[in-house]
Amino acid sequence: MVLAWRTDSTDQLGGANIQDPGRDGAAAAVAGGRVASPLRLRLRYTGANASPGLTNQLLAHLSAFMIAYEAGAEVVVPPFISRSGFVQGPSWQWQPAESVLDINRMAEYWRPRGLTIVPTPELSGAQKADFPKLLERNDPATVLYGDQGCASAALPSTGAQLQTVAQRARRAAVFVAETQLKANGTAPRCVNLDTGHIFFRVPVVTDQALALSLFRGFFYNRTVVDLAQEVMQQAGWRFHAAHLRIEDDADVWNKRDGGSTGALQEYIKVMRNASFVANTTVYVASGLLYNGSSPAFDLVVEALRNASVAGRVVYKEQALDRAVLQGLHSEQQALIDLLVMAAARAFVGHPFSTMSVTVEQLRISAGFLPETNAYILVWEQGVHVNYKHFLRFVRFAHEYRPRVRNKR
Repeated sequence: MVLAWRTDSTDQLGGANIQDPGRDGAAAAVAGGRVASPLRLRLRYTGANASPGLTNQLLAHLSAFMIAYEAGAEVVVPPFISRSGFVQGPSWQWQPAESVLDINRMAEYWRPRGLTIVPTPELSGAQKADFPKLLERNDPATVLYGDQGCASAALPSTGAQLQTVAQRARRAAVFVAETQLKANGTAPRCVNLDTGHIFFRVPVVTDQALALSLFRGFFYNRTVVDLAQEVMQQAGWRFHAAHLRIEDDADVWNKRDGGSTGALQEYIKVMRNASFVANTTVYVASGLLYNGSSPAFDLVVEALRNASVAGRVVYKEQALDRAVLQGLHSEQQALIDLLVMAAARAFVGHPFSTMSVTVEQLRISAGFLPETNAYILVWEQGVHVNYKHFLRFVRFAHEYRPRVRNKR
């Protein structure tokens, strides 16, 4: 017998015809019938990075799902992590994946489409408490879950192409299976492909059709979705949106224009060019609102109105009861912002923010014209190369055409 991988030549995935070459290559690598068939692969990872926001975590899941699908592996969804606020040195806390994603619905959706989604294994209280430090150390998933009755291999360092990543993963599994078989005469019933952080591990543009199809199969916590619908209803449905990334931790991006004050003026210029006018209802998302409105945010609203780019300003902290928001962790609150902004008639964001870029990509994939999205200008000498690299990992929508205001 040989090591068997999924051998379907094509798969109709979200309307895209995804070619699937090379999945039998690993089987050919096992000569002489040394490994029993079939051998289960399980991709396990810990998350995005040590200090992620919501969209970093979602994009990390997207990278993992792409690798798992291409390699013919199951994907074990790790916990999420939330933060205490937009301040220097925020505290981080474990959160169940189900608090953000509808894992059961995703599993049902993807099972007939060739991808098995496995919920987070049960963790002890001590493991949950240590999870943020595990991310900080970038420990592999083996440290978190153990082997769970499988052999374990490290997910190899990734390459520039998704197929290369999957091929290396399969070869690593074959090596582990062969090694165990030679050592004790029995092949493992499954092999874990384990890693730690997986954010920026595979450029989504190397298979944009697959990335888009996978992201369309992400379903979200029903309670959070309903709250987003409530906010949109209060906004009147026909609204524009702005992601104001002018918190203190964004000053490193905004220093070209003098920090948050200059960035706000840049937002106003771009909003004006994007048809934000004096009577526009504007939904605003900002870390300045994390603990509710404040004098600093009131000045932002006043500046928008004085510049005639906003009439009514709506934000979730105003539209929902404070007790409701306090019952949500930071990533659930960010998910409300993500869903509401993705439904806006026009959107202005920050080009270095994964939240802004993800909103834009969701809008394009939902059918909004690319011209309904705009970014502020924050270019600095030497930054544009890194920005182009960044986009390779986050722009998963078809027909992507960024719109950035011309340089002054």
